Amino acid sequence: MKFLASYVMQGSIQAISIAALFGFLSIQILPAAILCAGIIALFTLRKGHKKAFLVFFATITLSYLAGQFIPSRPGLDFPLVILLLIPVWISALILRATESQGLAISTAVFFAAVFAIFIELYSGNAIQWWSDWLKVAVTGIKNVNYQGFIDTGNLKIMNGLMASILGLCIASSLLLARWLQAVLYNPGGFAAEFSNLIVPKQFLYFIGLILLICFLINKNLFNDLLLIFSIVYFFQGLAILHFYVEKNKFSKSMLFPVYLLIFLLPQYAIIGLAGAGVMDTFLNFRKQLK
Repeated sequence: MKFLASYVMQGSIQAISIAALFGFLSIQILPAAILCAGIIALFTLRKGHKKAFLVFFATITLSYLAGQFIPSRPGLDFPLVILLLIPVWISALILRATESQGLAISTAVFFAAVFAIFIELYSGNAIQWWSDWLKVAVTGIKNVNYQGFIDTGNLKIMNGLMASILGLCIASSLLLARWLQAVLYNPGGFAAEFSNLIVPKQFLYFIGLILLICFLINKNLFNDLLLIFSIVYFFQGLAILHFYVEKNKFSKSMLFPVYLLIFLLPQYAIIGLAGAGVMDTFLNFRKQLK
């Protein structure tokens, strides 16, 4: 990854070539979209908006054109990476200007919330819209069927779940870029910055207002946004654990069970860490640990 990041930072042409390559791959291999967006974010963090805009625009254009010739996965009429690039680019600009991972991730998740609200307003019934989409999308996935979503009850939370995954992908692309930047120019800097990640308290008040309005108007959208906004505080809760390990100079292997739980039971891990993140906004656990 260090070699790849070094090549990207040699100039706009190199950055476009690598970002576009991952953009092409993402049409069939969806996780490649995070790498593509991460390259855009890395170039933005280091070079600023003027130089990065060329890379950003060229990657979107080339990815879209490639989507006209490369068969996409069922249910995806355009390259998925296009959904990531604009939020990642704007979040990277905010991170560059403020040096606040908490504010940048809040911005990333805000875009995910906008996506969920758009689907609800555009469709008039987000559950039915995702139901129709799933009937097409599951045809390209082995051992997955539409009835399974109904049996597990996941169809009812599909709008919030998909938007949450989008928010996680945006935030992951951003953090990947920040890590690569630290590897190249400030070794060890990413760990110190992430362990001190905190979401501005004003954002919690903003979330509360939005949730209150949705609770009074649309209960389904309220549930969706509650799930989406938990992603912000999931990262803050995770940062507390990293701070605890770093502060006490424990082996990083202590974090392995936490990441294993996130992988195996993400619904419980995200809720638990998000709860810790919300409490940290008021109690400042890291100040007490110091």
